[in-house]
Amino acid sequence: MELHRIIKADARRALRRYWAKSAVSAIVVFSAYLAIALAESVLLFVFSGKESPSLDIFSLSSTPIEVVVIIGCAALAFCLLMPALIIGYKKLHLVFAEGGEAAVFTLFDGFSTFGTFLKSIVFYFLMLLRRIAVIAVALVPGTALIYAAYTFIVPESRTVYILQLCAYCVGAVLILLCLAIGFIFMQRWFAAPYLLASGKGIHRSFSLSVKATKGLYTEIIRFKLSYIGWALLSVLILPLLWSLPYYSTASAIY
Repeated sequence: MELHRIIKADARRALRRYWAKSAVSAIVVFSAYLAIALAESVLLFVFSGKESPSLDIFSLSSTPIEVVVIIGCAALAFCLLMPALIIGYKKLHLVFAEGGEAAVFTLFDGFSTFGTFLKSIVFYFLMLLRRIAVIAVALVPGTALIYAAYTFIVPESRTVYILQLCAYCVGAVLILLCLAIGFIFMQRWFAAPYLLASGKGIHRSFSLSVKATKGLYTEIIRFKLSYIGWALLSVLILPLLWSLPYYSTASAIY
């Protein structure tokens, strides 16, 4: 699509000036994530002798208290640190997309005030709830069919058994189809993080994103899929430090 080619060309031009800053900001975000994960693994190994012990939420009484505390603290650290960093990362690339100047420290603008910090956490919590709701709705038709086939179809004969298997297969296909539709539907929030980073409120970011992406869901997916080659190359660190700034800048322009 011509629009996508124009966006990518603009992103490459922007990265001629800002690639280093974008790469450094990506390293900072990944380092924060890895620091939390590493600290969790080390503490779990020290206190439980296992790097990743099982944590069954249905039998917490049988789980060592230190494991619960360590995993809980790691989850809390992730929830407190990463949303503000990600919003700062989006804001940085919005500036790059507009051809403006910004220091890497823009990455930490999400921590500038308590209100901004809290807004980023609430935003990503609401985004997570929206995605979970879409996935839950998408799973209903297929799982309902499979449950009905398991409950009400008694395989007393070969024909009925084949009928039950067919119902299971149709249910599985229905689950995959509905999940694909749900993924397409989720693209309505593609612009929301960038709108929040530009200074919009939480509710307004979601509502404006829905309006901005109306009728463009499949185009946004095509845009994302066009980077699948870069994603495959990103198995190595060096391509990742090019492909991630490239995709982030192009997304901000989009």
